[in-house]
Amino acid sequence: MTLFRTAPLHTNCTPHNRPRFWNQFNTIPNTILPAFNPIVLFFLINTDEIINLYHTINSLFFQLLDGITSFPPVGIHIRSYLKCSPILRFNNAFSQKENTNKWGTITELITRETATVSMNVLANSTRKLIAEMVNLTTQKRLAAAVLKCGKRKIWLDPNEVNEISTANSRQNIRKLAKDGLIIKKPQAIHSRYRVRELLAAKRKGRHTGTGKRHGTADARMPTAVLWMRRQRVLRRLLKKYRESGKIDKHMYHQLYLKSKGNVFKNKRVLMEYIHKAKAEKLRAKLIADQAEAHRVKSKAARERKLQRAAAKKEAFTTAEPQE
Repeated sequence: MTLFRTAPLHTNCTPHNRPRFWNQFNTIPNTILPAFNPIVLFFLINTDEIINLYHTINSLFFQLLDGITSFPPVGIHIRSYLKCSPILRFNNAFSQKENTNKWGTITELITRETATVSMNVLANSTRKLIAEMVNLTTQKRLAAAVLKCGKRKIWLDPNEVNEISTANSRQNIRKLAKDGLIIKKPQAIHSRYRVRELLAAKRKGRHTGTGKRHGTADARMPTAVLWMRRQRVLRRLLKKYRESGKIDKHMYHQLYLKSKGNVFKNKRVLMEYIHKAKAEKLRAKLIADQAEAHRVKSKAARERKLQRAAAKKEAFTTAEPQE
């Protein structure tokens, strides 16, 4: 079981510019590598400040290890690893190395705050290491069943690993979820902003050219569907006009058959045809009424003419015997 994953120092170095002691300690555990960033950054500068800072960090690191020996697996594995660790050889090499070729002091660059931050990084790394060693697969499975979601939606508090690891029943999981140690992650947002923008552009006619079309025109919009929609629109209009009294049942039937015969291509054409038909019908009625009135007037004039002729003839016949 490997507790630390190691990463090489100065990976961009060539055989000509490798730092000193390369063959003795070419790796440092990358789980605690952030703590030694000042050392790595000023690797070639052998100053008293660097050596003192390193010894301080190293002693605090071992004190931290002593603090977690109460958890036997961690203490055993860490100490067995440190026996052959390049950190110890690194420490011995620094202790035995003569402080020669000082290129200047870096007291202003490395301060106590750097050591404090480094130890915080060490503490967090060790805490994560302990959390990784505890197997919480069962707790995550039970939490997923209790909270009715997938296991990837379950969040376990990394600061309460020991308490969560003791939960071995659904009732305990419910209690931890109530206390906030186990949380169901919120659903990730899947925005439809870009979809709405694209549809709005398509309604304006964008993105609908020949390069964006798949399938024939009849497959994209069947002519049968267009026919049914047109017939329903026309028949709905005829029914509405008939019920409102704008057209009679005879005109309704005539226009119904014309619609079925594909005479009107849309609603506007049908409405214009109805207006023209009604105007033509009204004009024909007006002409018929005028003709009827003219006929009646002519008949009356003929009757008056006959009456005058008859009266004149009668007056003429009565005047002859008197003579």
